[in-house]
Amino acid sequence: MFVYLSPSNQIGNTYYGNNHNESFWCEQIAQAAYDALIRSHVKTFFPESDSMYARIADANAKVRDLKEPMLYVPIHTNATGLKNSTRRGTNIYNYGTADGKRLATCIYNAVMDIPGAAVGFGGTPKNQTWYEMKNSDGYCAYCELEYHDCKEGAAWITSHITELGEAVALGICNYMGVDFVEPKPDKPAEKETMYYVQIGAFKLKAYAEAYMRDAIAKGYNAFIKTSEDFVR
Repeated sequence: MFVYLSPSNQIGNTYYGNNHNESFWCEQIAQAAYDALIRSHVKTFFPESDSMYARIADANAKVRDLKEPMLYVPIHTNATGLKNSTRRGTNIYNYGTADGKRLATCIYNAVMDIPGAAVGFGGTPKNQTWYEMKNSDGYCAYCELEYHDCKEGAAWITSHITELGEAVALGICNYMGVDFVEPKPDKPAEKETMYYVQIGAFKLKAYAEAYMRDAIAKGYNAFIKTSEDFVR
């Protein structure tokens, strides 16, 4: 079994506040999902074309060539088309078969586990009319990840790009019965140790200042400390 991701190519669908567009953000979500699936040893493909017709043709050709079943997963964000919309929620559309519904539910549940995810108008509705839904030779889970024309929804999407991609991948892994490999934590930066060299001690401040000026003139980063604040 393999996965074919199809992120939105809709550059005309602007986010609330004109914060880029649907294609811009969904490409990033899909890339995060791709990275997580590859990390989890799931055979996954990313399209080379922006055309959904070319993508379907490419995906279906892979089904024939690889002789393996396919999970076809478009990644989009939703919109009402209304000004000042407050609608929120994630929808994972599916064709209505038992396996298609289960795939959609696995992805939906993973997305809902992200902090701040809104139930709203979300769910796993049946859809048998959209082009990619009815023409992919595999189980299709069409992701509409929150509403981007709602102020709160758009802010939530753009602040959870990696989490959304990881959730889509986790849901796919749960459907396939594959262990999801968590990302490796960032390695903490090593604390740099600084070593200081004392080159003199004086009872008179004037002597200390003269010695410091001489050291600075020779290119050293010299400074003065008193016995009260010197750290041994």
